[in-house]
Amino acid sequence: MGDAETGESLEATLAQSENSRLKELIQNPLRLWMLCQIWQTGGGLPETQAGLYGQFVDWVYDWKADEEILDQREAIDTALARLALAAMEQNVSRILLSVASDC
Repeated sequence: MGDAETGESLEATLAQSENSRLKELIQNPLRLWMLCQIWQTGGGLPETQAGLYGQFVDWVYDWKADEEILDQREAIDTALARLALAAMEQNVSRILLSVASDC
């Protein structure tokens, strides 16, 4: 998606990084893609999985760059946090997985 030089600089930076957890995280293709998107826009290497997701959320908001959405970012973030908490409290992922396996 980007130029070869950008990919090579990310690869070199990852090789120098002592953050083995990050290297494990990006074995997942989706997380690797997220890191590539962040890197192309000048973002640095995150130190944690939460950092990766946080930087990616910032990237998405910048990518959308719609004034209405940007004005509502705090409300959107709050609503998503509440949804995530409710899902964790109700073990929705386990329920969905058991339903999906029945299909």
